[in-house]
Parts: sequence; C-alpha cells; structure tokens
Amino acid sequence: MKSKCLKIIPLLMCMIMLFGMLPTLAVTPYDTYIYSVDGVPVSSPDAYVPDRVLDAEAMLLETPLNDPRDLVVDSKENVYIADTRNNRIVVLNSLLQYKFEIMSFVNGEGVPDALNAPQGVFVTDEYIYVADTGNARIAVFELDGSFAYILEAPSSDVFPEGSIYTPVALAVDLYGRIYVVSSTTYMGVISLGEDGEFTGFIGAQKVN
Repeated sequence: MKSKCLKIIPLLMCMIMLFGMLPTLAVTPYDTYIYSVDGVPVSSPDAYVPDRVLDAEAMLLETPLNDPRDLVVDSKENVYIADTRNNRIVVLNSLLQYKFEIMSFVNGEGVPDALNAPQGVFVTDEYIYVADTGNARIAVFELDGSFAYILEAPSSDVFPEGSIYTPVALAVDLYGRIYVVSSTTYMGVISLGEDGEFTGFIGAQKVN
C-alpha cells in the first residue's frame, strides 16, 4: 500500500505542474450569439473577451466617467473618450492614464464657451473633432486640446423645413471630409466638406 502511494504522488505532482502551464481561460460576462437562417439565436464563440477593466483610480481621474458614449485611439495610442454627462472629452496617454481634458474654452469670437453633452469624438493627425451634441455643432481642437474652430449646423434646401441637427457621431477621411450621424436626421449620414459645407447624404436607410 505504501509503495502504491509513493508511485501516485509523483504522478499527481506532474499533473499539477502540467495544469499550471496551461493558459488561463478568460470568462466573459455575457453570451455571444448569431442568428440562424430561420432567425433563431444560436450560441457562438465569444467575439471579444475582456482583458481588463479600468476605473477612475486606474486612469488617474479625479472625476469618474459618467455615461461615456464614444472612444477613439490615435496613431500614438492616446485614447480619447466622450464623457457625455460630464460635458468633456477625456484624453488618456498610451498607458491609459489621464493626460488632459477638453471641457471649457474660449471660442473664435473671444467668448467663454463649453462642450454640452458631447457624444462623439474623432482624431486625425491634425485635429480632435467633437460631436458637441447638446450645442448642435462640431467643435474642433488642436491635438494639445486648445480651441481651433467651430462648425455650426449645416444648411441646405435638402433638409426638411424645421429639421433639427443632433450630431452624435462623426468620422473624418484623409481628405478632410467629415461624415456625421445626426440622431434626428433620417436621410442618411451627413457628408460635409472640410469647411463644414453640406455636400450630400450617404447610406440612407429605407423608412417603413
């Protein structure tokens, strides 16, 4: 009996070492699924697996994020977050720690101004573009956070009379053309020139 136990112990030690070398499987707090041809939800492999969760302390934020709506990363791995209910854009460095924030500024007319519930942000090699939702405009800033200029609501005969402009997301291409999603516009994504002039709609959806 004693001899058998002595043989089992090395085997157990080898198994423990083997399991210790196996990668730890991340556990997702959600289920991933797709739809079958019949429209029935079917379980699928996890599309994304969380790596870590960052709170205000980890990001060195004095004020925690409140309803963040958008996030973008630039070519230098700085992270820009549209912190909607705090009326600001939070900028983190490549270590995901606080760098600076855009909240209030002096506009082109020399008047104190501020963001109002921004929901979208996009960054190029030259500017930070903010969908300043509550102010119905796009605010543009230099990469250091200083004010550059404002693009007010576009005007065109194509827009229905009395239409409301509510920019919630945006993107800018290599030629400076701006594409804006307005939550109150059903004709499609609004295409603007570099100077904010309306040029048309893209990808309009069929309305039932």
